[in-house]
Amino acid sequence: MSDAGPAPISEVDRAFFARHAPRALARRDDAWFLRQRLVWADWLVTGVVGLLGLYVFGWSATTAALVLVAGFWLGWLGDVVFAIARGRALAQAIGEAHDDEYVWALVEVMRGRRRDTAGVRSGPGMGLSIVVDFVAGAVATALLLRGFASAGIDVVEVVRSKAFVSGTAILLATGVLPLLASRLTARGDSLEPPMFRVGQRGIGLLVLVFALMAAGGGALAATTLMAGAFGFLLVMGAIQTLVDVPHRRAAAEWLRRELH
Repeated sequence: MSDAGPAPISEVDRAFFARHAPRALARRDDAWFLRQRLVWADWLVTGVVGLLGLYVFGWSATTAALVLVAGFWLGWLGDVVFAIARGRALAQAIGEAHDDEYVWALVEVMRGRRRDTAGVRSGPGMGLSIVVDFVAGAVATALLLRGFASAGIDVVEVVRSKAFVSGTAILLATGVLPLLASRLTARGDSLEPPMFRVGQRGIGLLVLVFALMAAGGGALAATTLMAGAFGFLLVMGAIQTLVDVPHRRAAAEWLRRELH
């Protein structure tokens, strides 16, 4: 069977593109790309901090697990502050997110990077994501603490330890706060909803906790499993920073040339 190539762009899509492409491009300014890099820098830093803690500074797997949970809740609080402080602009951004995604899908078709625009859709609002993250994160945290208690681990002592305090402080200073500051100071017309709008982070934490419980053992949180979790964050952050963000910038530059 021969490769038919990308599907042709319909007149309806061309009209849609003409109406919405300039605004979609305007929102992808330098500040937008900075926020994208900050999101993935948060993942990179978390991965590096966790792996260094485990294999250089001698953290226990328990400490690493609690630092990861603390990072989750700090990120969640950052989302809450962002949603409250920029509610009106965020609501408008969420309303325009689907149109923007469709514009960029059309750009990829025109560039020959995808065959059609099938599957392009917007997610639920950020409010739903915050609720899902809270519920899933709370269940995950409760299960983790119960597991540690059953294993005879003094969680309070771990939380007071220098390793936990310093690790959490690094995540806050290098990941959560820079991203939050960038979101709070962004122009309203270039603001975009956070990319995790379906509660993936809370659900991901819950899956990790179930895996830790299944791993068993006296320490509950197996070191190899925690290393895998931090390694995943590191690799994904690196891929998105080195591949996805440049790809999106190239698409924006292509569209800028087309419109001008």
